[in-house]
Amino acid sequence: MTWRLAKSLDTLRTQINAAFPKRDKSSDGTIGDARHQAEHSEHNPDQNGVVRAMDISNDPAHGVVSDKIAHALIDSRDPRILYVISNRRICSSVVQPWVWRVYSGSNAHDHHFHISVVEDPKRYDDTSPWSAIGGAASAPKTDEQPAPAPVASHPATDTMRLRMGKTIIDFEARRDKAGHLAVYSLPANDGGGSYEVAGINEKYHPKEAAELRDLIRAGKFDDAERRAEEIILDYTKPAMGWTTEAGPEFYLRDCVFNRGPGGAARILQRAVGVHDDGQVGPATRAALAGIAAGDLLTKLRAAREDYERNVVGYRANFWAGLVNRWNNALAAAKAFQAEAEGTAPPSAIEHGTKWLQHSLNELGADPKLDEDGRLGKKTTAMLTAFQEENGLPGTSLPDDATISEIEKHLAALHAPAPPVPAEPAPAEPTPQPQAPPSAPRHTLAGNIRSIFKRIFG
Repeated sequence: MTWRLAKSLDTLRTQINAAFPKRDKSSDGTIGDARHQAEHSEHNPDQNGVVRAMDISNDPAHGVVSDKIAHALIDSRDPRILYVISNRRICSSVVQPWVWRVYSGSNAHDHHFHISVVEDPKRYDDTSPWSAIGGAASAPKTDEQPAPAPVASHPATDTMRLRMGKTIIDFEARRDKAGHLAVYSLPANDGGGSYEVAGINEKYHPKEAAELRDLIRAGKFDDAERRAEEIILDYTKPAMGWTTEAGPEFYLRDCVFNRGPGGAARILQRAVGVHDDGQVGPATRAALAGIAAGDLLTKLRAAREDYERNVVGYRANFWAGLVNRWNNALAAAKAFQAEAEGTAPPSAIEHGTKWLQHSLNELGADPKLDEDGRLGKKTTAMLTAFQEENGLPGTSLPDDATISEIEKHLAALHAPAPPVPAEPAPAEPTPQPQAPPSAPRHTLAGNIRSIFKRIFG
């Protein structure tokens, strides 16, 4: 049977070829192979001999990040689109219109993206330029054109990295009543063996876990704390080679600690829209170039949840804790990035967190929080509880709305009591001891608000 490609798809392919003249085409496709011919597919010619589907190869090294083009097509809401598949996701103009969903087909579409167009001839043969590719005016990219300006780098210092290790311990560790690291017996479906110390478990780190357990049993708690930091920093150091930004480095270190170097690499690759093979090579680095740290952190947070749900698998008894952990790591990463950029020095962040802890204690935190200036597990859990009790999203982040709500509650707590009608004074009044004037409870709230707002929005 004689066939042809829908003219709208031919236009799209021509635009992509013009924009990226050196792109790889090894995964391009139009007419269906034997597998497609055995099933319903727009890759097969319709009754008019028209193929209404096309695949475009992923080639980040030459500018073609197929997942980004796929999302740009969906964002354009072009009426010619029937559906697009990319990187284990599908988005249709008909089924749950324009909402990305998990795609469970055998082909993950991570080496190319797929687009199918509608069966209306007037639309599938519409040769108007596709706005997602920049229209007919899209200029071909050549080696002679100047490269985009590099994004400024804000690397972590060695001192910051020590605190990164401590922060991960604070996220992970179970402690005794004295605040010392404790050996924690793992639940049956945890997958990490029978016990762990500060998240360092028996299954994947048997030697290190046993070393920490023995230090704790010997009462050498300070040695156990320092050794746990060393183990975490050494295990998560691959993240140092993936980014030169302090915030993303911390977030990726946290990913490495939870899902191993390979899993963390796949999370990074999903975040930047390249094939997630677990090897951070030229394609991943090319896709990373030019992404600002704040944008990358947002993408990493979304990719981390996507990876957990679709690769590791949803586990109901762990999910709430995982979401809280991802949000806590995002908050810490933003704080490290702000410190590296010089917009919030560590002393200001610590001071702000101490104010937050003190305020939550005043408002009835139970158990009381240690006012140590660390935005750790207990503080973020109490912050989440406060948010949910007051009708705010439980983000675990000290955002502007949360700080405003805390200020409102503090103001009510310290409001003067209503006046009581005066009684006749006794003939000989008995002197009463006067309490010393209390210091202003939240005079720093405005400064704290500005610090947190710069970091957390």
